[in-house]
Amino acid sequence: MDNGGLLHFSSSDEDIVEREIIDPLRSEIFGSWKILCCPQDWVHRYQSYMDQNGIPYIIELSDGEIAFLIPGKHNPHRWKDL
Repeated sequence: MDNGGLLHFSSSDEDIVEREIIDPLRSEIFGSWKILCCPQDWVHRYQSYMDQNGIPYIIELSDGEIAFLIPGKHNPHRWKDL
């Protein structure tokens, strides 16, 4: 982990890091959760929608791409007015 709080690891360790470190952390934050990925030019749109609708999220950065960790009860495919 670097000084900015980013976790760096080798792609060869990806499966074990996901399973042993990242997934348990996600579960501590939301219990049930999902990762919301979107085209990078939609990130601001999704973030604004979640802010306006009181949907909690954590921004995750993976391979330079932004994604959102959200509670599992939310269904982004049903969101309107994005």
